[in-house]
Amino acid sequence: MPVAEIVQLRSRLQRDLDAISRSPLPDIVKPAAAAYVDAIRKTEGSLEAIGTSAFPVVQNRAKAAFAAGAAAVQTLVCRARLPACASP
Repeated sequence: MPVAEIVQLRSRLQRDLDAISRSPLPDIVKPAAAAYVDAIRKTEGSLEAIGTSAFPVVQNRAKAAFAAGAAAVQTLVCRARLPACASP
């Protein structure tokens, strides 16, 4: 992966982190926001591991963290009893 592309990806990740942490969040969304912050940080780690033997492991950790973030959002949606709730 070209260095310029990695720099762009890091910039996007930083913008996402800034957006999440810019303003105080209601308590109800904090767990989902924290899950996505963790996923973004793990993604940053995977960018650092590009080209190394550790990359597949680090990338899988980032993917798992994003899955956990999506699950946290789904929990939030269901607690709020929104139509997008995927639970029965």
